Amino acid sequence: GKVCDTLTPVEVALFLGLPYKHILSVVLQRLVRDGFLEVVSEDPLRVEVLVRRSAERVELEDCEAEMLAAARDDGEFSAEELQDVLQHVVAAVRKKAWDCDLDATRAYYEEQIGEVWREREDDGHEGRGADEARPDGLRHLGWYHWYYGQYGYHDYDPTFRAGRFERQMPIRADAVSYDDFLGDSLAAPGAAGADACHSACHSACHDACHSACHSACHSACHSACHSACHSACHSGGSF
Repeated sequence: GKVCDTLTPVEVALFLGLPYKHILSVVLQRLVRDGFLEVVSEDPLRVEVLVRRSAERVELEDCEAEMLAAARDDGEFSAEELQDVLQHVVAAVRKKAWDCDLDATRAYYEEQIGEVWREREDDGHEGRGADEARPDGLRHLGWYHWYYGQYGYHDYDPTFRAGRFERQMPIRADAVSYDDFLGDSLAAPGAAGADACHSACHSACHDACHSACHSACHSACHSACHSACHSACHSGGSF
């Protein structure tokens, strides 16, 4: 039942299985909104890295900073660059959630996102049902609202911008299932998945505990038996 409550907003999106293109589109919009990038061309997608003039300090997630770095060379995002960005997010989730309950963690974040929907419905905006009825390319506005809300942003147009750059993202894969995060299938080259780690840790811990218990029991039993035998022999006049 342990919940991993330390995931960043982008890590949550990948954990919940949102499409890669949608996540990257939203991240790009945040970088544009905060003055890190300017979109020079949408089709083909080209950006320009800016020198921020704002005095407001903005903290970026690691993947957001990596996406910004990927744009510095030529103002474009290659499939390999974006794949690397996402792989780092996957690795971060694995590191944080390796010993957590996946279902409990999923429910925890879905409840937070659901709360955002309830607030928006109370304010007269569209609800979760309307979002879920959208075509796949325009869904997942719940995470979009929650993502911006985590940074205190409220001046944005979600119906227009949520999937604005999805089509232009040259990413090969689409999405991963949240319960694949801890399996071998997504492990980085040369790295074992969590199942293998769990097995190895379990074996190591079992062996260590068994050895420690065996040694302790053996010592205690040997000492007790030696004392009992010595006393019995001594009482019987053997000495």
